[in-house]
Amino acid sequence: MRIVLSVGIFTLLAGCGANSTVNNSGTANQAASGSADAGKNKDVSDARLKAEDMLGALKNRARVAYARVGVEPKTLTGDFEGGGCKVSPDQLKDGSYQVRDVVYKKPDMERGAVVCEPTAGPEYGFGALYFNYPDGKGELSWYDTKEKLEEALKAFQTAK
Repeated sequence: MRIVLSVGIFTLLAGCGANSTVNNSGTANQAASGSADAGKNKDVSDARLKAEDMLGALKNRARVAYARVGVEPKTLTGDFEGGGCKVSPDQLKDGSYQVRDVVYKKPDMERGAVVCEPTAGPEYGFGALYFNYPDGKGELSWYDTKEKLEEALKAFQTAK
């Protein structure tokens, strides 16, 4: 059974496992998994929910920095005037994910992205929250591999 609840940029997924993805339309895709993996899948699902909350909070910090100085921030840590968001390094990690200390920028648009990488194992996936600075709307995407994440970030940073 799969439950998907979308509220703004946050999507709550119940019953999704390590092979789950949230695509840009906010729908979930899940590969079939056996009951032996149920505990691991719940761990991954719970960890992803925490990561989504963390990315959402960091997105908001980036938007505050943007509103304060009028320029898209480059990093999450560092002072506003230096292109940062005044986030402490401890706020970039939890037990399963580490957020990159980078705010990615889409050229010629008021759009940014924050990214998290798994520390608990590659099966946890790589997350990216793409967002608009003015209204905060965004899309969360999960990638199975670092290569797929890097490919998507390259496309994001070069698209006009």
